[in-house]
Amino acid sequence: MGSTRLESSFDQRPISATLRPADARELAGVVAGAFGEATAVYPMGGETSIDFGLPASRPGVGLSTTGLDRVIDYPARDMTITVESGVRLADLNAVLGAERQEVPWDVPAAALATVGGIIATNFNGARRYGCGAIRDHLIGVTAVDGRGVTFHGGGRVVKNVAGYDFCKLLCGSLGTLAIITQVTLKVRPLPEKRGWAAVYPDSLPQAEELLAALEHDPITPTAIELLGGREAMVAPLDPDRPLAILVMFEGMDCEVDWSLGRLREMVGRLRIRQLDAPFTVPHDFHERLVEFPARGGAAIVARGCLPPGQLAGFLPKVWQVDPDCALQAHAGNGLFMLRMARIPSTGLSRSFVAFLQAEARAHHGSLVILSNPAGVEVTRQSTFGGGNAPYHVLESVKRQFDPANILNPGRFLYP
Repeated sequence: MGSTRLESSFDQRPISATLRPADARELAGVVAGAFGEATAVYPMGGETSIDFGLPASRPGVGLSTTGLDRVIDYPARDMTITVESGVRLADLNAVLGAERQEVPWDVPAAALATVGGIIATNFNGARRYGCGAIRDHLIGVTAVDGRGVTFHGGGRVVKNVAGYDFCKLLCGSLGTLAIITQVTLKVRPLPEKRGWAAVYPDSLPQAEELLAALEHDPITPTAIELLGGREAMVAPLDPDRPLAILVMFEGMDCEVDWSLGRLREMVGRLRIRQLDAPFTVPHDFHERLVEFPARGGAAIVARGCLPPGQLAGFLPKVWQVDPDCALQAHAGNGLFMLRMARIPSTGLSRSFVAFLQAEARAHHGSLVILSNPAGVEVTRQSTFGGGNAPYHVLESVKRQFDPANILNPGRFLYP
């Protein structure tokens, strides 16, 4: 097909070669050929999330989307942009930045992460609270299914349609339903000002009290972050504090200043003793927060979701398993990341599956493993959790898009 071959760098996937199609038509042809020969295909973008998931179930070929890196259309006044899926996030925001616009996605390794990969992994960051989730910015998608057939969903405007909502369906599908080749995104103006405040609660109940007050106050933060553990305290935060709440505001100068002032009054009413608002932020402060789950050295990196009011009850269970675990929670949404310093002495099956995942479910949430560098006790249960997943529904959808099961076989939830 004329595709450029790359050396594979992922030892959990038995890839004989990696193809790099130059355009969407060539990519569809590769998938169609693989479908005819029942050859497994492992899609890859910037390869920043390749640790997530189970080991591959059979040999196959890698299929890189990084050759699909063109901007198709950018009507800046319409606040939309159409790009191919292999465009890197940093490059996308560089194009948008020339028009004082952005896509507010907080994703580690933005210089490598591709737009298609971000959508496929559904990796949401701190600004999801004020700016919306990945799917909220996706209004059009083109993709290739497991037979090599190209299909489209959505368009340049948001509208209701019958049948599958392809934009939302492909978010978080990990390349198991289709390979995204092109997307249309909503963009937003760059804010005039960004302001941060740091609050140091004395306890988790006090932190929950402030979080509840923020939820019911007229101020509208862009992000609310709860940090715990020394490793999570990004400079200039105090590393000797066990907990910190960071609140970010974006908007016009007067809007941000008013919000920071009101936050100071709120903290005073709650008698939280220390507040820095605003504080001097190093140029890479936001980037350090974004890179939290991708920093090296963690034995286990996990991602979970709980109703915001359940965090205070769940987190002591985490520190019971690993007192040195570092936490970053997007507290307004209930999403959180855990960096465990060591594999628990009781093993993953007992401490993670039987205890932490069960506790997460008891608190009406979930917990999955993003990264397990040592490959310890890698099972569907330890990686993705259990509970009441509707496997029959998942399998039915999978068969519609990938009847021969060639796209990332064995790596996701499907039995």
